Amino acid sequence: TSACRRHTLFPSHCRRERCPALATELRYVFDAIDTDGNGELTRAEVRLALKELGMRCSDQRLQALFDKIDANHDDAISFAEFRNFLLLLPAKDPRALFDLWSRTAVLEDSQFSIARDIKEQGESARSVLAKLVAGALSGGISRTATAPLERIRLQSQVRTDNKNVPLIKDLRDLYRNGGIANLFRGNGVNVMKTVPEAACKFALYDFLKPIIAKDPDNITTAERFLAGGSAGAVTQVLIYPLDIARTRITLAPGGTYRSLWHCWSTVVQASGFRGLFAGLGTSILGIVPFAGVDLTSNAIIKDRLCEFFERNNIEPGIGTMLAAGIASSTLAMTATFPVGVVRTRLQASNMPGMPRYDGAWHCAKDTYRMQGAAGFYRGLVPSLVKILPAAAISWVAYDLLCDVFGSTTK
Repeated sequence: TSACRRHTLFPSHCRRERCPALATELRYVFDAIDTDGNGELTRAEVRLALKELGMRCSDQRLQALFDKIDANHDDAISFAEFRNFLLLLPAKDPRALFDLWSRTAVLEDSQFSIARDIKEQGESARSVLAKLVAGALSGGISRTATAPLERIRLQSQVRTDNKNVPLIKDLRDLYRNGGIANLFRGNGVNVMKTVPEAACKFALYDFLKPIIAKDPDNITTAERFLAGGSAGAVTQVLIYPLDIARTRITLAPGGTYRSLWHCWSTVVQASGFRGLFAGLGTSILGIVPFAGVDLTSNAIIKDRLCEFFERNNIEPGIGTMLAAGIASSTLAMTATFPVGVVRTRLQASNMPGMPRYDGAWHCAKDTYRMQGAAGFYRGLVPSLVKILPAAAISWVAYDLLCDVFGSTTK
């Protein structure tokens, strides 16, 4: 109750007197953890209790927790110490909610995004598979819903003139020149790559995490950056031919490519096997600044919001946590957008009506010479417009799919 929460700021005798129900519940929890029934908790008993709750706790974290609770430092926790520590905890923990959200929320991934840790300790393979399927399907739904904006982004990024075409006019022209189907050209390949992309990122991250992290159960931001970035880079290499096909099918006139295989064979005939990996180096290079800006800005935004919520003793809602994730991703996307423009132009290099580039530096120099600094931000407007609906649709679809596959995926 709210009355009990207010009493957590008062001395222990006031808590026992005014919140007997809470003290009784704590006694019940203490006795459940105290498996040998000697009235004291050992490290082994605390570790076992945390494990049964599915919580990760390294030796260092366990020692720190024990030191906080064990007031008289006798290497055992009495009920009085256990009770006093828990009653002094805040009634609301915004930081814990943000941490949970970062693990469970599924937002539309950027082309430079790093892998995330979605696996909980002790979670079954079936539950993890359900999460991956739900994430891939929600990503496909989100990409399909925002496909016209993605088509305009790609089209704007490769445009070499200096005309600024309004977003509405671009949409109207696409519809006039090919109907509804023209708005969604290339979306099939874009959706197709969500499954291998999600599976590769998760598998590689799960493999690299115990190698890179000193304590895999409590991975640091730097370790997550390294493991996630490495998994993202390897995934880029593995699925890059699909990305090449997506870009070329989206930009080419209707009927240019009969199938995905025809697109690949055409690229190989014109540019050799290396044509299937045009722009790959630029794509991998973009992971570092994107992840750096995303992780840093997210940490700053989260800290500021947590300070506000803790000060006012309230919890952040889903909208607030979604907005925080969108804000950090938007900053990262904007900061790395010039890299994305060069990447897209290299992928479309030597297509009919498109310039031929010898590499990233040649592309960057030519872009600046023809269009100035503004050329590196062609397509930014549709990208920004796309962020909110893509994130909202992806999250809602993921939540609904979790209900379909079972509560263990949440």
